[in-house]
Amino acid sequence: MKFVLNRNKIIVSLQGHAIEFKKGEPTHVPHALWAEVQAVGALPEDELPEEIRTASKEPLDPIERKGLIFAAFEQLVLDAKRESFTGTGVPHAKALAAQMGFIIDNKERDALWAEFQLADKAE
Repeated sequence: MKFVLNRNKIIVSLQGHAIEFKKGEPTHVPHALWAEVQAVGALPEDELPEEIRTASKEPLDPIERKGLIFAAFEQLVLDAKRESFTGTGVPHAKALAAQMGFIIDNKERDALWAEFQLADKAE
């Protein structure tokens, strides 16, 4: 499927692929990288297939949402890849999006990351 980005940018995925976007030009993106390119603002040229749209919807239940985000945090910590974290030690938004299939804003990420770290120390 092709995606369009509103600026020139090279996106290097967590899987080692690099995709060069030119402003406004549709660019082919492998299926495994759809969530990552969408996390940085790329839009699909055509509508996403129905099974992808329904599978990648954000959970509405706050408890389920928090559980999925904590599971993504856990996986990123276990994987221990430096590129999955910012310089301050917080998970990158695109690394989280690749794990969860949906995007969260930095404010929510930071609040839940602090809670995750406290829960981890308590155990």
